[in-house]
Amino acid sequence: MFPFEDAYFSPETQMWPFKTAGSNQFILVFLFLIARMLINIAFYSWLFFIVFRCYKYFTAKNYDVKLPSHQRYF
Repeated sequence: MFPFEDAYFSPETQMWPFKTAGSNQFILVFLFLIARMLINIAFYSWLFFIVFRCYKYFTAKNYDVKLPSHQRYF
């Protein structure tokens, strides 16, 4: 992988932050990190969607564009 692979993953140096270095649970750490990454992508995409919708709503409201009926007060 890279030149310092043995030092990085060795249980003696513990540069790998999890205590699973050299054990059978080593692959579970990678699966956990991949799952956490996918959850973060889903969360931030929904967060972006909400912020984007609020931006569109307030810019339309500020420029006196006729809003859709479910976003109008009267």
